Amino acid sequence: MPVGLTAAGNINLKRKATRELEAHAGVGILNQVVATQRRKESHNATEQKRRQRINEKMKELQLLLPGPDANADKATVLNAAIDHIKRLTAETEQLAAKKQDLERQNQVVTLCVAAHLPADG
Repeated sequence: MPVGLTAAGNINLKRKATRELEAHAGVGILNQVVATQRRKESHNATEQKRRQRINEKMKELQLLLPGPDANADKATVLNAAIDHIKRLTAETEQLAAKKQDLERQNQVVTLCVAAHLPADG
């Protein structure tokens, strides 16, 4: 035991230290509760912004699709978008094939015309 401390003094110091720790622990718990609440609020705000962006983009997508279905739900809008993209892809492939065919026909016509022109020009 250090010099100048009695057993009773030592016990009093331990009690005081325990009370201080308990007081700090209460503050620590309060800080944890506050921090948890702030995290929840931040998460909720972030999630709300995410949902708002999704809803805005769904409305924008709906405006790009043919048809007047203004009250369609998200699944219907997504299905309509998928169908529309598939139709556009098929149409693009058909037009590309038609373009190739027309280019071949143009080459044939050009060769035929060139074969019947005089060599002098």
